[in-house]
Amino acid sequence: MSRSAQRLILCGLYLCCALFTALPGEAFAQTVGTPLPLGPEVVEIEGYGFPPRIAGLARSTKTDFGSPDLGFSVRYGTSRDTWADIYVYDDPRVLSAGSLSLATREVDEAIEGVKALVDQGLYQRAAVRSRSTSGPFAAAHLTIVQGGRERESFVFVTTHNRRFIKVRLTAPPGNGAHALARRFVEEYGRTLNAASARPGRPASPAPR
Repeated sequence: MSRSAQRLILCGLYLCCALFTALPGEAFAQTVGTPLPLGPEVVEIEGYGFPPRIAGLARSTKTDFGSPDLGFSVRYGTSRDTWADIYVYDDPRVLSAGSLSLATREVDEAIEGVKALVDQGLYQRAAVRSRSTSGPFAAAHLTIVQGGRERESFVFVTTHNRRFIKVRLTAPPGNGAHALARRFVEEYGRTLNAASARPGRPASPAPR
């Protein structure tokens, strides 16, 4: 099984806990990852800046997946209907910014991971609606049914500083989901190419 599939299955298991158990918020945050600061500063993790909000979604938690090739993720949004995860992870292949063919392969593996979640029963159904290989991110749009609820799922992948960057955004069905996904990836794309700290203000380190 690919690393992308492993990573997505881990996140799917976390999501199932959030949706189908009565864990209190604090316990769930500890299960998923480390809460990040709520202040206005940009948080820097391994050289990557994470602003307090992207496309209106608030920075929430950081999750480590236990090895460099699985990397870490930062979640934005706390709603059970709308959230986004930004994954940063290593790969033994030589990476350089703009390696769209490698990013496209990672999108393929992300789709494979979704299918694995369907096979495991964590999702009831999933369908690929569109694919894109234009611009700095390779992308795919899927619809996913989990717990009887349909959601829009967007996957964007690029490379930056010899690492993969993957954005996965989930939202309720409707045109608003498409607009939010585009805005989120555009805003974070600008963050990738900007200084990790605001002018004149140091970035806050991530909690350990």
